[in-house]
Amino acid sequence: EAIRARRSRQVVGVLAAGAILLLPGFPLFTGAVIHPASAQHFGGHVAVPSYWTKMGKAIDAQPGNGAVVMLPADNFYYAPYAWGYDGSDIFMDLLMNRHVVNPTSGADWNTSPVLLRSDRELAPALFTHDWVLVDDLLTAMRSPYLLVRGDVLWDYSANTEAPPAALVAALRKDPHMRLVASEGPLRLFRDGLVPGAELLS
Repeated sequence: EAIRARRSRQVVGVLAAGAILLLPGFPLFTGAVIHPASAQHFGGHVAVPSYWTKMGKAIDAQPGNGAVVMLPADNFYYAPYAWGYDGSDIFMDLLMNRHVVNPTSGADWNTSPVLLRSDRELAPALFTHDWVLVDDLLTAMRSPYLLVRGDVLWDYSANTEAPPAALVAALRKDPHMRLVASEGPLRLFRDGLVPGAELLS
């Protein structure tokens, strides 16, 4: 009887200690610490649309080991999306195994100036139909794939450099580009003249 009573006290003590340790972090587990939606900003609770997860699988299924460039390019380290997300684009790296090229400025991490400049020159080259420069830029970045994020709220903020619809229209005119996958508002193109990363190493 005495042994059972001692064990009961031990169990109660362990549970009490666990509660003391976990209760301060309870809002983080429940999401209560994240701000709700308001007229000033999006809510912190969002769900990634299924078309993003499907596109991630489609990108990984493409041949070669080359990277994928995200368009439109970001001018800042976060961008607003039509599905209620307004934050860092790091979520894209979690949806696919292929390397994502989406260099940003204004963040706490350093970005290669050469990579940043190459990324920023893509849209102007597409809009001026300089297909050779597009090929050269993608080859330098070892990225035969380009994903146009049609769900970016380009009119909402100046954080992205070009309207997604205009980029898609320009890519369709590029004789070296081929549309290889579509999911929702996302369009994946491949530059047929740019080898995969394994051919460049």
